[in-house]
Amino acid sequence: MGPYLVGREKVREFAQSVSTTNAIHIDVDAARAAGHPDVVAPPTFVAVVVEPAVGQLLGSLDTGLDPARWSTGRRARGITGTSWPASSSLPA
Repeated sequence: MGPYLVGREKVREFAQSVSTTNAIHIDVDAARAAGHPDVVAPPTFVAVVVEPAVGQLLGSLDTGLDPARWSTGRRARGITGTSWPASSSLPA
């Protein structure tokens, strides 16, 4: 498999959704000053790439978890609030 190519604006959107404080994730000039050719995705961006596969796996198991309520996916889509079942001890 080759590289996973993502546009600059998607990297910026994700960086802002996870409240990054490092300018290399949002500002091209800051990224270039740090030696990168363009903005750099935050380390947590990998969740965007693996979420569909993990969702398929967990969706096929009887875990009682709803993949649509995972905090990374919810946060990247701007969804807020607690939505885990009352019986769950996992944070939203």
